[in-house]
Order: sequence, then structure tokens, then C-alpha cells
Amino acid sequence: MIERIPPQPLPLKRHPATNPVLRTGAKIAEKFQLHHWDYIIAGDGSATTWSLPAGFGSILYDRAAGTRRKFFGGFSCGTNNLAEIFAVLHPLLFLDAVVRTKHKVPTVYVLSDSEYVVHAGNHQTKRKSNKALWSAVDDIGKRFVLLFRHCPRMILPANVYGDTVGNRVRTTLEAMPR
Repeated sequence: MIERIPPQPLPLKRHPATNPVLRTGAKIAEKFQLHHWDYIIAGDGSATTWSLPAGFGSILYDRAAGTRRKFFGGFSCGTNNLAEIFAVLHPLLFLDAVVRTKHKVPTVYVLSDSEYVVHAGNHQTKRKSNKALWSAVDDIGKRFVLLFRHCPRMILPANVYGDTVGNRVRTTLEAMPR
């Protein structure tokens, strides 16, 4: 029997001066005054009404690994708020599956141009809709320090990515036969 050996990851540059991902993360942290961050999630959602498709895209910056990971997806129907929440929830689900720490609770900053997501994420407003999604965010939030910050539209490359990909997913789904 042949044993398969998974490919080993290349060593990462872990200094902000030589790693563009860490440099970008450091710039974001400085711009938005994000203190002691382990992860930053930034993205955007795109939709019009419940009867039409929705899409989202986001980027997760990992400080310790010096990496970023892109996330995107879509639905055959959904609202803009649903898409905005999934731009946050999808990377959180990933983090929940892969991050295991015994001693330190990781800090995750979520940057969103959606005031609804920021206020609901910080429990500053009632969550009248999407309760199941917010329940999932809260459940994952028990294992992380989860902080939401407002980010003006199209000011970060990650937000531009989220907007562009979310719109592309949405329009691709709209063009599919029903």
C-alpha cells in the first residue's frame, strides 16, 4: 500500500516588513485602531429582494500565519442583509473549524460597511430577522473575542473584493435559467 504524504506548506515570512499580507493587516489595524488582533474579516454582500439571487465575498487576514483566505458564495434568493451576514459567517465557520487554542482566546475584528451587521453584531440593536444566522454567529463568538467595526464603503481592498465578487455571484445566479 502506498502512503500519501500531504504537501508541506512553504515557510511563511512572519515579519510585516517582508510579508505583504501582514503589512496589509497592520495597515488595516492602524487605520481602524484594531488593538491586539489575531484575525480580521472584511467583506461585503450583494442582493436586491427576496425573489432574486444574493452573493457575498470576504477576506480573512490571519496575523499568526501571515496569510489571507478569500471566501465567496451565493444563494438563489435572499436579501442584502442575509448576504452581508454570510460575508461574516462563512469565515467565522472556517475559523471555528480550524482554530483550537487552549490558553488564549483569539480576537477577531469584523469590518463591514453594513451598519445593520455592525450594530446587530455588537448587540446594539434588536435582531428582528435572520435570528438563526445571528445565533450561529453568537455560538462561534463564545470561542473568540468578536468585535464589529464599521468600515466606509469601498475603502478597503477586502471590501472592494467582497463587493465585486458578491455582485458577480449574484449576477451569475440571476442569469441562470429558473
